[in-house]
Amino acid sequence: MKNVLIIGATGVLGKLVCNDITNLIPEDVTLIITDYNKERGVNFAASLGNHTKWRYLDVKEDKSIEQALIGIDMAVVLIKQFESKIQEIALRMRIPSLDVTPSYSLYRRVIKYHDDALKQGTGVLLLSGFLPGLSGLLIKKAIDDFDYIESVDLGFLQNKNADVGIAGIKDMLRLIDEPIIRGDQKISSFSQSKKMYFLGHAKYKKVRNIEHSERILLSNMFPVNFWTGWSNRPFNYMIYLLKKTRLLPFIYNLNSGVMKRIVKHNPQKKEDAMLTVEVKGLIQGEYKKKGYYLQTFSDYRTTSLVIAALVKIMLTKRVKGVATPYDITEIDEILSIINHDNIRLKTEAQQ
Repeated sequence: MKNVLIIGATGVLGKLVCNDITNLIPEDVTLIITDYNKERGVNFAASLGNHTKWRYLDVKEDKSIEQALIGIDMAVVLIKQFESKIQEIALRMRIPSLDVTPSYSLYRRVIKYHDDALKQGTGVLLLSGFLPGLSGLLIKKAIDDFDYIESVDLGFLQNKNADVGIAGIKDMLRLIDEPIIRGDQKISSFSQSKKMYFLGHAKYKKVRNIEHSERILLSNMFPVNFWTGWSNRPFNYMIYLLKKTRLLPFIYNLNSGVMKRIVKHNPQKKEDAMLTVEVKGLIQGEYKKKGYYLQTFSDYRTTSLVIAALVKIMLTKRVKGVATPYDITEIDEILSIINHDNIRLKTEAQQ
């Protein structure tokens, strides 16, 4: 029986992850729920039934983190960190960890421990979820046959009804507001558009350029662009106007209570999300264009399922060093573990 510590278990994503780990690895794991609020943590642990316990943890206190990690086989980090404190302490205690945060700055802080992690045989997995995470694995599959890569374009089509929580909404709006870095050059995000095909849609959808931690990492290997937009055309245009008029900071800096009154999720309506990868380059000397398309029933639910699948992989494989999902697995392995009818993958014939 493995003890898996869930840091951020009582949040929206945390609750999903706990349930998905329980479903995907039912007999092999004891979940250790952490929270600085004892009543909330104990109640949530009790709601999950047997093989679930609560431990106190305050991420601002090093000693609290150390005590929570005693006897743990793996730590799953589902909260934002301004420092890499949890990874550093877990590594010192030789405990593998997984982090969902889509942050390149966190990656840079943690990658300096790569050699130490390799020497002691401990894995530190970063950028683990739907985007980033599954998105990178879709790119990995799409480029597999290419001898030379001219360009890679990843499109993420979002749903305005997505149940991602207030924090998820703010994170995406901040991401759209970040400039795209190309060497010494800064390009305004959402300033360029592209039409892409997405599963489940008869017409091509307009998406716009964004910066992303995963794009920055992958750009060290091949030319890659990230694009996003919403399936609802008026909503897509509204976000574009907010960005163009520099009003996005006003929106993502709103009080969470205010945002909850503005942003509404309708559980009776679909919240499907899509990823598309288009690759251009040479295969055996011939110029080819290839497309891979993924459709899922929910962005946040898929993030949770991917995390649960990665936990299963890390508990069974010997992952060493600081890595991302791109480094340790394939999309087919992840989808096989998840085994969900409402996540589908399609390949376009080479052109």
